[in-house]
Amino acid sequence: MKYTKIWGLAFFLTILSQNALASQVTSNADINLYGSIKQYFVWGNNNFTLPPPTYPANTAYNGLKNGNQFTVFQTYTGTTKLGLNIKSDRVQANIESDFESDNNTLWLLKAYFKYQINNNLSLLVGNANMVGELNTYSDNYYAMPGFNQTWPFGTDQIRLDGKFETDKLILKPTVALEQLNRFFLTDDEIKSKNISTKMPGFGAKLDIEFPFLTSKARFYSFLETQQIYIKSKDSHWPYVYGSGVSLPIKKSYASI
Repeated sequence: MKYTKIWGLAFFLTILSQNALASQVTSNADINLYGSIKQYFVWGNNNFTLPPPTYPANTAYNGLKNGNQFTVFQTYTGTTKLGLNIKSDRVQANIESDFESDNNTLWLLKAYFKYQINNNLSLLVGNANMVGELNTYSDNYYAMPGFNQTWPFGTDQIRLDGKFETDKLILKPTVALEQLNRFFLTDDEIKSKNISTKMPGFGAKLDIEFPFLTSKARFYSFLETQQIYIKSKDSHWPYVYGSGVSLPIKKSYASI
C-alpha cells in the first residue's frame, strides 16, 4: 500500500509535468555538446608473471615463462566521453555515454529529463546519478562501504528535488524511487534466479548550504535502500547511508 501511494504520486506529478512541458516546447533552448577524448598509448614486452611464484621483471627466466619478450603496442580510447545537454526555461535534458562497455562498445551513462515545476520543486525522470554521494573515500576496495561496487553511470529513477532558501541557509531535500539492485548485488547474484527485486528502491537526501568565512559550505546526509528477495520469500533490506561536509578553500593574494 505504501509503494502504491508513492507510485500514484509519482505518476500524477509526471502527468502534470508532461502537460506543462507541452506549453514549453516552443521556448528557446540552449543545446550544448560536450565531452573529452582520452587516448592511451602503451608499449609492453610481457615482463610479468602471475603469482605464484612471482619473478622480477626484465630477467631471462621471466622472459622464458612468458614465451617471449617482444614489444607489444596497444591503444585504448574507452574513457572517451560524449554528451548532449539541452536546457530551456523549465526543461533540462541530458544524454551521456562513453566506450567503456565490453569490447570498447558504446553504452549509456545517463539519459533523463528534468522539469522545473515551480521555483522550489523539480521532477527528474530517467537515468541519472544516484541520490547518494559517491565522492567518498574509504579503505574499502570500492568507493563507499555498503556498495558491492561503484559504477560510472546512473540508475533508473523518478526523483523530486526541492530548493528552499532562508536568510542564511539553502535547504535542498530530495526523495527518489531508484533501481539500486546493481549496487547492492554482484553480477552473479543479479543473474541468479533465486535473487530478485519486486519493488523499486528508495532514496532520500538533505543538502544544506550555509555561510562559511567569505563563501558557502555544504553539509549532506542521505539514505538508500531496496528490498531484496531470496527464493521469492526471504526478504532483506540492504542499505547504505552517509553524511559529509564540504568546505571551500580559497586563497587571497595581496596587491603590491
